[in-house]
Amino acid sequence: MTARLGMAAPITRLRQLTNAGSADYTVAGVNYFTDDQMQAELDRTSSFLSRVRLFSVPTWQASIFVYYDYIMPEGMPDDFEHYASDGSSKFAIKDGAGTTINPNTYTVNYEAKRINFGTVDQQNKLLFLDVIVLDVNRAAAQIWRQKASFVSAQVDWSTTGNNIRASQESAAYIAQAEKYESLSGVKQSNLVRTDENPANGVSLTNTTGENRDALWRNSNDWKY
Repeated sequence: MTARLGMAAPITRLRQLTNAGSADYTVAGVNYFTDDQMQAELDRTSSFLSRVRLFSVPTWQASIFVYYDYIMPEGMPDDFEHYASDGSSKFAIKDGAGTTINPNTYTVNYEAKRINFGTVDQQNKLLFLDVIVLDVNRAAAQIWRQKASFVSAQVDWSTTGNNIRASQESAAYIAQAEKYESLSGVKQSNLVRTDENPANGVSLTNTTGENRDALWRNSNDWKY
């Protein structure tokens, strides 16, 4: 199975944070960490955001304001699944009526969270973004903990003139995991009671399209 096209950049960033190659460890004949495995960790942190308001950036030109650029709102997470030409990503820019804008008409600077429409004036119209956001720090913490588990059996030993403290490697990985867990911040979920009015129960769907009975709303892994 190949990782989704829109996940290439988040996977690369996760590898940078975790110093993880594609075949650093082999356990029971399985290599770690492949792109699929990195994507799986990122998917576990994913949340789907719908109709995120984009803000137009005016440019003064020929005595009038024109609107070639839009920016994502302040507070938008830094990491999210990018647009994919094969349709595997939910990244989409839509107008006020909900119609998807042709992705060939704009370019996205994902790091700057900026969308540019070239020389086509958008006339300050309302635009919205659908996107799957990711918590790379939380995924990184999990990867570091997995790395720690792979070397946990190493022991300290010494011989004449040598003193090897192999256990320090596992301890260092745990410290990295704790660092990225703290960077991830506090997670919150709201419990929805369906017994009071079962007819109004919420049906949740995860990012792979699987259905799940609703007890949790706005969780990290499920969208509604």
